[in-house]
Amino acid sequence: VMSHPVKENMKERSLRRNPKAYESLMEVIRSRRSVRRFDSRPVPEEDLMKILEAGRWAPSGANIQPWEFIVVKNPHRRRKLAELLIEEERYLRHKDGRFPAYDRRFHLDVPLFLIFACDYRAKRAFPQTETFPVDITLYMSISAAIMNVHLAATTLGLGTIWYTVENPTEKELKKTLKIPDHFFVPSLTPLGYPL
Repeated sequence: VMSHPVKENMKERSLRRNPKAYESLMEVIRSRRSVRRFDSRPVPEEDLMKILEAGRWAPSGANIQPWEFIVVKNPHRRRKLAELLIEEERYLRHKDGRFPAYDRRFHLDVPLFLIFACDYRAKRAFPQTETFPVDITLYMSISAAIMNVHLAATTLGLGTIWYTVENPTEKELKKTLKIPDHFFVPSLTPLGYPL
């Protein structure tokens, strides 16, 4: 019996047990923290590209890759985003006093924001499926990309915090950044060196 060359090639590229890589991964997972104080130093472009590349390699349902990563460095836009997040803190406290909202003024010093946008049009990849599982697939797909971004930032000594964007904030965010209607914005993160 002769082996199939394509299958042999796949075996060569298949996953192999790698205890060292596992320990390194677990070290990164354990050291990731939500950072609420940032140094104003800019994030090196090379590091930003590595972080975005990690997000791009996330798994997604049917490989639809429904995400767009929006980098906000412009000082005026950063300030506007910080003001939106500060206002969101007030909104959450008013909505439910039990919510553990914290002072978000630290966003005024953040060197950049990453906005995670998800394209509703990706639903077309699942014409035979009911709406609910498709929505879940979009959320799971972009969540995987977001997690990759957070972990990659950690490996480079950069801090993040995982935000779920509230509806009023999302509307203003989309207006401020001119994000098209066929996208929703489930999350964003500040990115920078922790203090």
